[in-house]
Amino acid sequence: MNTFLRDQIMRIMHGHKGRANAMSRKVLLAELRLYRPSFTDRDCRELYAGLPICSCEDGLFLPQTVAEVQEFKAYITKAWGPIQAHRRVGTVLSFYPQLAPPAEQMGLF
Repeated sequence: MNTFLRDQIMRIMHGHKGRANAMSRKVLLAELRLYRPSFTDRDCRELYAGLPICSCEDGLFLPQTVAEVQEFKAYITKAWGPIQAHRRVGTVLSFYPQLAPPAEQMGLF
C-alpha cells in the first residue's frame, strides 16, 4: 500500500472533520490524481478503507462524535453487511477510541 497516498488522504481529510464537512469521493479522487494520474476510484476506496474515514450519503469525513460513528456503522451495514461494518468501525475506533459508545453495564441479578 502506498504510504505517500495514505498520508495525502489523511492530510486532505483533516479539513473535513464531521459529517457537516463531508467531501465527495470524486473530489478526493481528483485531488489524489494530482500525485498519480492513473489512480482509480477502486484504488481510492481500497486506500481509505484502512483509514479512520467515515462515509455517508454526503461523502467522506473524519468522525468527531459517537453518533457519527454509529450512523456510519448503520450506513455501512445496509450496503456491505454487519461483518464489513464491524471491521470498518473497528478501524475508526482504533484511531479514535474516545468515539466508542459507552459500554452498558449488565445487571448481575
